[in-house]
Amino acid sequence: NLRFHATYRAIDKPAKRYDINPLGLVFRHNLVYLVATINDYTDIKQLALHRFQNAELNERVAFVPTGFNLDHYIAQGEFDYLIDNAVENIRLKLKITRFVKQLLSETPLSSAQKITDLEAEFFLLEASVKNTEQLHWWIRSFGTGIEVLEPLHLREKFSAEAKRLNQIYS
Repeated sequence: NLRFHATYRAIDKPAKRYDINPLGLVFRHNLVYLVATINDYTDIKQLALHRFQNAELNERVAFVPTGFNLDHYIAQGEFDYLIDNAVENIRLKLKITRFVKQLLSETPLSSAQKITDLEAEFFLLEASVKNTEQLHWWIRSFGTGIEVLEPLHLREKFSAEAKRLNQIYS
């Protein structure tokens, strides 16, 4: 329940010394983030633990901003990184392979997810989800196991990325 002084290096910036007011730790994939406020500001920051260069405890008592709750902060999607700050869900339609179908049957994208047969070894997934960087990273991770059908703007984005990748590897 105490604050600490630390040297922190953000991506592409020189290291700086801060007074850190810790609010909680979040484990996200293989990274650990400290949710905190910095100096005497009240805006919440996410600081990757591996970017701290040193830390020294001080005697200032940590404070929790009025109304802050770590579980609520996470549930609001603060670690999902919304695209264009869009709060509305998108209607996602994906053409998926049998392998992806198996994974999504065990760990659905949303509670209202629907998977139906398409042709041969392919299936149609329909789900209402937030348009987040996390979703985009997830889709990329399956490579040719997923084809974005809708929404059109997302399909166009992945089509443009595929064309750039083709130019790089051709």
